Amino acid sequence: MKFAHIEKLEKFIRENKLFPDFEGMSEIYEGGSSYNFKIFTKNKTYLLKLLEHTGNYNRMLFMLERLGDNYPLGINEFDEYKLVAMPFYEGEKLRYNRLSADVLRNLSNIYHSVFGSQLSGDNIRPQIMMENLKKEINDKISSKTSLGERLCAFLFWNKIKNNLIKLPPTDNVIHGDFSQNNILITDDNKLHLIDFDAIRYGYEIEDFAHNIMQICRFSSLCGSMRKFKKIYTMVNKINGKYSATMWLYGIQIFYLLSLLRWLDLENNKKKSLYKSLRRIAGLCNYFRIEKFLKTK
Repeated sequence: MKFAHIEKLEKFIRENKLFPDFEGMSEIYEGGSSYNFKIFTKNKTYLLKLLEHTGNYNRMLFMLERLGDNYPLGINEFDEYKLVAMPFYEGEKLRYNRLSADVLRNLSNIYHSVFGSQLSGDNIRPQIMMENLKKEINDKISSKTSLGERLCAFLFWNKIKNNLIKLPPTDNVIHGDFSQNNILITDDNKLHLIDFDAIRYGYEIEDFAHNIMQICRFSSLCGSMRKFKKIYTMVNKINGKYSATMWLYGIQIFYLLSLLRWLDLENNKKKSLYKSLRRIAGLCNYFRIEKFLKTK
């Protein structure tokens, strides 16, 4: 996602002296809900985010101020965007080849120092309730007529919808987008959590399941049960409180949100029959994991 007015933004930063000793900037081409820029100054490097949605901005600011990572800007608006700045962490996204028991233990400690506790805030997103999610998917999939969507209903949705795990409401706050892109690991295995604009109420297993499913490539056809079993064992040794039912709940949420995003796509090239069949095959990986967890 490339920002179209980077020259105008750089001029705005210089004219308003948003960063002392500003030397230059470069765009980071990653980020689903924001434009991200690496800001170079004489002594420090910052991350500048341009957010289109006020709710995302308020959530990000809320967490950065709580963590002491907010860099105060004299002006927080540029055109229709909200601006927020923070320290820039040099690292790569967490991948399977960087995982170890020590890395997972550090990740768990960092996570629990920030999330998994009760927070109050007007901008925290609501909890995903399984009944609401089920109704939304039911309504969408029952109105679809394409072959891919009918196959999805037959091969996946009709088999899972009556076995969804329902948990009571919680006032614990979770990251909400605990993806590989939002966990940076440095060369010396130091970890940093970033991007807090999706924080919501929920169960922390939703975050850990989301991340592990990505790392094991279950967001595609290439999901590895060998990798999943290994990480599942390591995480349970570290945290010790995730039952097989809780794991299954987190993984159901992961797959149902993936299904919902697919259903929301318009009928264009992104939703061709070939791509739809690949998505359905990926969703059906769920049953491999379910079978494993039911033995635990």
